[in-house]
Amino acid sequence: MPGRELADFLTFAKKLWKIYDKNGKLVPFVPNPAQTLMLHALEQQKAAGKPGRLRVLKYRQAGSSLLWSLYLLHQTIIRSGLTSLSIADKGDLPAQWLRRCKILLGQIRDGMDIGPTETASSINEIYFRELGSRYYIGSAEGTT
Repeated sequence: MPGRELADFLTFAKKLWKIYDKNGKLVPFVPNPAQTLMLHALEQQKAAGKPGRLRVLKYRQAGSSLLWSLYLLHQTIIRSGLTSLSIADKGDLPAQWLRRCKILLGQIRDGMDIGPTETASSINEIYFRELGSRYYIGSAEGTT
């Protein structure tokens, strides 16, 4: 997995992940101002010894869904035995977010000699057996 320099989320994301900008161009991930504020709030909680929890009022174009997909995927692939959980507000979003995560995993493997290997997945989960870690995305509308 990544060296210590890539254990930092922003370093990792800027180096290995590309996203589509508003013009449809594939560009390196750089957090926008709203995403920067969310990351700052999370870092303050961690510095205070608190678990990182943010409730984000959903509004268009802030990039919160993208940010948390990236952040939680990063945490899941740099730690052993971690279960990450996102809750989407609509029933069809978990499958969309997991498709995006699989694309991001491909970008990591393209940018590194080795990368995380997805061992199993379902409509709501990606599992990494070598790490014993999983990323689960549920829905507030779902039945699970």
